[in-house]
This record gives sequence, C-alpha cells and structure tokens, in this order.
Amino acid sequence: MKYIENEHYFSVIDSPSKAYILGFIAADGSLVKSSTGNSYYLTITIKYEDRSVLDFIQKELNSNYKLLEIRKISYGKEVHHIRLQFSNKIITNDLIMYGILPRKSLTMTNIIENIPVEYRDAFIIGYFDGDGSVSFISNSINNKSMNVQIRGTQDFLSGICNHLDIPITYIHQYDSISQLTITHMKYIVRFFECYQNLQFYYIRKHNKFLKRINEPSYAKYKQVQTISSPIK
Repeated sequence: MKYIENEHYFSVIDSPSKAYILGFIAADGSLVKSSTGNSYYLTITIKYEDRSVLDFIQKELNSNYKLLEIRKISYGKEVHHIRLQFSNKIITNDLIMYGILPRKSLTMTNIIENIPVEYRDAFIIGYFDGDGSVSFISNSINNKSMNVQIRGTQDFLSGICNHLDIPITYIHQYDSISQLTITHMKYIVRFFECYQNLQFYYIRKHNKFLKRINEPSYAKYKQVQTISSPIK
C-alpha cells in the first residue's frame, strides 16, 4: 500500500530541509488537477542524474511511493528522466497555502514572504537547485566572471532580491519569464552563504561556487567561512 507518513510535513516550515524542499517544489513541482477535479496531484520530474533530490524528499516525507523512470527519444537523443507523483490532500493544500499554485511559472507571487525569515536562505537554494544555474563568462584571455541566474516571475524574484539585499535592477525580462542575474562579487558571496545549515543540496552546483569563492578577490566580501556538508 502506498503511503506518506509525514503528510503534515509542510504544515509548519520549521527547518532548513523543509524550506529547501518547498523551494525545490516551487521551481520544479507541478500541481495538476485530478480527473474528478476535487483534488491535485503533485508531480516532480527531473533528470535521472539528479534523482538524489527525490530520494531526499521521499526520506523526509517517509513515503514509499515508487519513482517512475521515463525514457524517450527527443531530437534523435535519448532523454532519461525520473518522476515523483502522488496525491495527498493535506500536502497539496499546504503547498497552495504557501502560494504554490497551478501555472505558477507565470503567476507566482512573492511567496518567500510566507517563509519564516530564518529559513528563507534554504528556500532560495531549493529554488535555485530546481531552476537556477551558475555560469562563467570570459572577459579576457585569463579572466572569467561568474554569473548566478534564477528564472521566475518578476514579483517572486523581487522577493529574493529584497531578502538578499540585491538591487532589483539585476532582474531582466527574457521571453515570457524574468531572470535574476547576479554578477557582483558582493552579492554572489551573499548568495553562497544561503548554503549554511543545509542537509542536502546539489553538490555539482555548489562546487561551481567553490571554484571562485575562495579566490583572494572574493575574500573581502566573506562573512561565513564554512558550509555544512550535505547528505550524500
């Protein structure tokens, strides 16, 4: 029998792990109405190589729902995804309470205001792992600048900027979705501090920060020197 033991998991956000998962769902989760229209399914579909986050969510919820592997051919290449999907009225109602709604990519408000201040950093990393990236742009032969990018609605990204004290002028409109692009060392270091106290995060994204964050040019902006190690 399928079950979720911790179905009140999101009723109160009182830990970094809860905030991280809520942020990840805000980025990569979808609420879909059931065929009867009386309830919602939560669906999270990601690349198979990133399945560790679904394992972490399953562990936190104490769920035995089976993860579904999805393989298909797209533009001549095999695409390998994995999906967690379930219907639980308590969980989906709590997600809606925090502002995670159907068609959220175009309508999401400043939902970070619904998260306790002490857990907003964790929420941001969860969202970043779901819908953010780190890139390097060459300024010269021997120099590359770091960019941190997050996509979302203007209202939602403004909430992130307000929490991190980042100017909202870093938000720009691309196609139908806005993008926050952080380029200044001061704000990149502040963003990196959001990793504090997390039990889980995408190591591959975190390690891109480490390529630069320990360079002398970033030293004067640092306030936090150590980052917690994630669950493997």
